[in-house]
Amino acid sequence: MEYMDETTLAHKHTSPWLIAFRIIFTIALVWCILFIFHNSLETSSISSARSHEVMQKINAILAHLNIGPLSEHVVRKLAHFSEFTLEGFLLALPAGLYPPFCAPCQLAHAGRHGDRAAG
Repeated sequence: MEYMDETTLAHKHTSPWLIAFRIIFTIALVWCILFIFHNSLETSSISSARSHEVMQKINAILAHLNIGPLSEHVVRKLAHFSEFTLEGFLLALPAGLYPPFCAPCQLAHAGRHGDRAAG
């Protein structure tokens, strides 16, 4: 990675594609958090009914593939795992889309180093 001084950095423009990806993934992260929050506010009867519907659809697909049925418990656990995996993925993206969050990116700038004790 090449060294860039402050004047070079000031004249360097951020790509419109990078700005678009930042906006898209930030919106996706907010949507994911709101989706998880909304699901956690549902009553147990509504949540169970939705899980039962999803379980029936999944089991219908699995029946065509000659694979055994899944229980509602397994479907609910897979749903939770999927929701939080998506959130984790979207939370990890800022390391690449927002360089200040990326520690190795900081080392490429003047006056930055990896020695935490030096301040």
